[in-house]
Amino acid sequence: MSKVFFTFVATLIFISGFSQSRTELSKKRSYYGISLGFVQSSVILENDLPKGYRAYDGSGFNIGIISEINFSKYFSLSPKFEVTFTDSRIERNNLTKGKIVYRVLPISLDFMAHAIIKTGKSKLNPYLFIGPNYKKALKGPDKESIKWNEKSNIALDFGLGLELFFKKFIISPGLRYSYGLSNISSLKDIDSIKMNSISLVFVFKG
Repeated sequence: MSKVFFTFVATLIFISGFSQSRTELSKKRSYYGISLGFVQSSVILENDLPKGYRAYDGSGFNIGIISEINFSKYFSLSPKFEVTFTDSRIERNNLTKGKIVYRVLPISLDFMAHAIIKTGKSKLNPYLFIGPNYKKALKGPDKESIKWNEKSNIALDFGLGLELFFKKFIISPGLRYSYGLSNISSLKDIDSIKMNSISLVFVFKG
């Protein structure tokens, strides 16, 4: 996860040199846009895995659409929708069937509602956010050696970011941590599986 953080810092330093002072966009009541991001997910286990099992954290990406309603220059509410792809998994070595892979939430539809607190500064506008995230699991075809997780996840999102104003649009890189609250295990041998993730997200809005 440290790689995601350092990439976020390097991106802020690079992009901030091209931003401008606040434009007419800063006075709009609402924004609409798209988001692109990179995600690193962690499989969280409450107990040790049974013999023959091994868990692997994963990486992937997300893409989505966003809206944002500004109540003041210091506070806004942002409903978001994303599709997330990751390769987190649990593998089991079976003496008769060979390796069996259980894909843990590999594809999800994410519905978020983030409350955003901003500093209201010009040119560079830092912000913090927090809100719920419902991750609807999508299930692919099971095979003899590949099984898909079937349970959806509820997470609490929080993070920080920066609004960078340009003449006709706003770029908003952000760092988002999703803390999984739900037990998403569908395996008989494993009582509890939770998933946390950290995402580097770029929002383009106007």
